[in-house]
Amino acid sequence: MTDLFRKLHHLCVVVHDIDRAQAWYESIGISPWAKYPPLSEYEELEVPHRDGFLSLQYRVCNMSNIQIQLCEPGPEPSPQRTHLETKGEGVFHMGFEVPDADLAEAQAKLQGLTVMMSGRRANRTGFTYYDSVREAGINLLTRATNHTSQNTSQPKIDLNSDLGEGYGPWVMGDDAQILDCLTSANIACGGHAGDPETMFKTLRLAAERGVQVGAHPGYADREGFGRRVIPMSPAEIGRLVVAQVGALMAIAQLAGTRVRYVKPHGAMGNLAAADATLAHAIVSAVKVLDPSLALLAISGTELELAAREQGVAVFSEIYADRAYQPNGQLVPRQQAGAVIDDAQEAADRLSIYLKTGLMPVVGGEPIALKADSICVHGDSPDATEMARQIRARLIAEGVTVTSFLS
Repeated sequence: MTDLFRKLHHLCVVVHDIDRAQAWYESIGISPWAKYPPLSEYEELEVPHRDGFLSLQYRVCNMSNIQIQLCEPGPEPSPQRTHLETKGEGVFHMGFEVPDADLAEAQAKLQGLTVMMSGRRANRTGFTYYDSVREAGINLLTRATNHTSQNTSQPKIDLNSDLGEGYGPWVMGDDAQILDCLTSANIACGGHAGDPETMFKTLRLAAERGVQVGAHPGYADREGFGRRVIPMSPAEIGRLVVAQVGALMAIAQLAGTRVRYVKPHGAMGNLAAADATLAHAIVSAVKVLDPSLALLAISGTELELAAREQGVAVFSEIYADRAYQPNGQLVPRQQAGAVIDDAQEAADRLSIYLKTGLMPVVGGEPIALKADSICVHGDSPDATEMARQIRARLIAEGVTVTSFLS
């Protein structure tokens, strides 16, 4: 599932006389109006007629729930001019806000939408129009005003791993070594793994290296390592999450660090990625515990959408060592090819993704995903070596490896 058309931003009305139209709106209390920023700011333009686009006049009114745009086309050819001449004055398009203009356009193409025109500023903010009149009765548009694209001259990405997943004398992975490669650490907090001493030791190791810390709650299922769905209501899972995150937050104070975000583990995380009700229950519970906590969610999933809808800071992650399905969710571990063990293969796939914004999937065409962070599973074979190779490859290709919270 994608959220390209979840956040309506504006309606654009094409008019013959922009001054007359503004005066009428003001007469019924819709004001104030302002001129739109110069269209010459768009350094990259894919439009039918450049002169026609640059001759468009825009004015905007920001209301409490939506922006209204007025557009008066110039005499030069443009889709807006054609609309005005053939259909008269009226709504030309609906605009939807997205976090990344380039990834939104790529995802829309994968959904079968045809790009009518697009524009990008130097910082990659901008717009894309889709030719959707035949199907939707109106043109749709996606726009990004805050740059989050990975495709810049100096891209940045976080590198995280699930750590502290031992229990008592039993140790899972080499946390000390892999932490030298990471910028964020998701620490188990007593559900699928972890105990007070393990939590404390892992928190101290992270603090000593300046690595950001997140809570990694899961089902209370140590025997199954949190990778089995335990029948529970969304409210019960919310309370389970709060109990575990709260415990880690308390121990973090003893360890001289702070829990900054939450990332659900295993079966709980996968279920929250697909189940909107559970996703909202987890976000709501975290928000009550500490509104400053962010969510780290699998890119393009229900958990990511729920956090945005509830106004909770959310960051998207992709997996270096897991295969993807065409719907953007992970291939179940019990299926062949679900886990990528070869560090070179994982690094090559990430390199392609960071250049294109498209992730290869099993049984389909590559899909567009947004990523603030890359996860390397700490319990994977040779996890430390994989993390080292991925970090080295990223740096070699000009990517700055830094926490999404820095």
